[in-house]
Amino acid sequence: MLLSVIGNVLAIAAFIVSHGHSHTDLRWYLVNLAAADLIMAVFCMPFTFTFTMLGDWVFSAPMCPVVLFFQMVSVIASVCTSVAIGVDRFWVVFYPLRSRITTSRASVVIGSIWIAAAALSSVQLAVGRSTSYVIVEELQVCWIYCMPQDATVRLQLCRPRATAC
Repeated sequence: MLLSVIGNVLAIAAFIVSHGHSHTDLRWYLVNLAAADLIMAVFCMPFTFTFTMLGDWVFSAPMCPVVLFFQMVSVIASVCTSVAIGVDRFWVVFYPLRSRITTSRASVVIGSIWIAAAALSSVQLAVGRSTSYVIVEELQVCWIYCMPQDATVRLQLCRPRATAC
């Protein structure tokens, strides 16, 4: 995680400080990609690693939907930025004489990416829950809750020689 944070911060700094000007401003897409990866490193890695290693959600209940929200935002922003880079490369190859992405166009595309990522991820704030289960011992689990309030969840454990649950 530390290596990811350091690497993405250095990448952002290098792309912002670079004084080389090109015909396009592809570097802003790369800064956006590094920013999305930085959010992934800060909001996904430590929480997912801790949950996986301990098998228990040890953080506060309100942190569950927030972590799920930022995880989804970072993935959507990263994928949409990669798509924007691909579209930019497509235009350069197939239409070499047309105008390319400028700084103002790139800022509109990047802003749209983050607005779309936040809008699509906002669902996680409503459906993400931290719930306790007692199987062998009490476990706190962070998950996406998609059932009505009056539904009951039943966990069925199969016996080793049973043919069906």
